[in-house]
Amino acid sequence: MTGTPLPPAFPAPALLQTLRFLRDPFALMAEATERLGDAFTLRILGFGTWVFVGSPELVRQLFRAPENVSVAGEVNTRQLGFMLGGNATFTLDGEAHLVRSRIVHPLLNGRGVLAHTRLIREIFEKALASWPEGVAFPLLPQGHRISLDVLMAAMFPATSAERRRELATIFDRFASRGLRSPLIALPALQIDLGPLSPWGRILGYRRAVRAAIEEEIDRYRADGNTRGDEADGLLPA
Repeated sequence: MTGTPLPPAFPAPALLQTLRFLRDPFALMAEATERLGDAFTLRILGFGTWVFVGSPELVRQLFRAPENVSVAGEVNTRQLGFMLGGNATFTLDGEAHLVRSRIVHPLLNGRGVLAHTRLIREIFEKALASWPEGVAFPLLPQGHRISLDVLMAAMFPATSAERRRELATIFDRFASRGLRSPLIALPALQIDLGPLSPWGRILGYRRAVRAAIEEEIDRYRADGNTRGDEADGLLPA
């Protein structure tokens, strides 16, 4: 990217951009889009220079870019590798990413998604019934909860509803308190001083997710569920 002109930069110091992004990234991106258009640049301390694109045509060009130009896995590894590992789907590029995609694609293509249509509808209707009427309320947290409930039910269909709620809490804690922690942008403070230290708690969230997944995999195998089709959920992937 050296020497390549970047879209307009958001007019604020990098420190202020970073603090705003960590506090409310959606508000910052909305303001930047309103002021600068469908493509803009942010400078996030600890992460580097980010370019955001919002128009369908720009997004289409990005996804069609050659592998040596669009290296999302390499970027994600720098940002999230310490949390997700170097072999996560999000941190892979090229052939390695294709191999991983072939594993999960049968469960996530049109046929696989259709197999979960009733499940998605049931979860959405249950959530909809709890929404207040006649008053405004934040929709993003509701969408987040619906997505998390669908993910848990799709991954662990044979698991009890009570256990899925426990898993959802574990995953949500890792995502909201771990991946969104300001410490991710401050490598100098990523010091594990035990479970009561800020970084120690984040690592604890990660260990809890890993332990929960491994426990479900062991239970899945012990029950003899080895078909790996959509009836088994997404866990075989």
